[in-house]
Amino acid sequence: MILQYSSFHPPFFKVLVSLRYYAKGDFYSEVGDLHGISKASVSRCITRVSKAIVSEMDNIKFPSTEAEMNVVKRGFYRIAKVPNVIGAVDGTLIPIIAPKENEPAYVCRKGYHSLNIQAVVDHEMRFTNLVAKFPGSVHDSYIFSNSELGYFFEENNVDGWLLGDSGYGLKKCLHKTGGCLPFTPDKSAIVVTAVFKLHNKCIDDKLPLPDFTDDFIDNGDNHIRDIAPANVQTLREHIIQRFA
Repeated sequence: MILQYSSFHPPFFKVLVSLRYYAKGDFYSEVGDLHGISKASVSRCITRVSKAIVSEMDNIKFPSTEAEMNVVKRGFYRIAKVPNVIGAVDGTLIPIIAPKENEPAYVCRKGYHSLNIQAVVDHEMRFTNLVAKFPGSVHDSYIFSNSELGYFFEENNVDGWLLGDSGYGLKKCLHKTGGCLPFTPDKSAIVVTAVFKLHNKCIDDKLPLPDFTDDFIDNGDNHIRDIAPANVQTLREHIIQRFA
């Protein structure tokens, strides 16, 4: 196959190349062979399309009004009969190649280089908050406490809870229940954010989502002891006893 080394490719072509990579995670060489371009061209396509999606597609938004929160609360209650829930939060480890700078910080507790991505979803599996910048060694609870969402809950009397697992410390707002990206951490974060936004786009357009399995998911859970105010622990016990 003759490779096209020209730096010019029409936008739709760059999008097709990028979508193939997002969906399959193929090596650059495989994507390049499929589309008749070089590995360098594949990399450029993915970079440009990912940056365009991140900058132009503004569809990851946390509910901020009472009306928006009530819609999510009703949705979660229909699913699990748990009241007052405005989101489910978790972290996931996204494997990346070893970065040249600050390399040890990206080694997660499981021994590989990664980003620790924090995400919140609503009752429709739509992402409503995303933090894609912390190295894999950083704990879930630290990311939440130092995120804009964490500050939002700390500084406001929010009438609602987030559901999270034991990787998060118990707070008044928070109740518990294979390959790698061949990019720098910054570029990996852009690609991850682009894919999350495309996921929301699929939901908005009512496209069927694929069946998910846990085979390739690594949420990087790192359980911590609950050291929380007594009133918060009492609140959780009340919820458990009432709805268990």
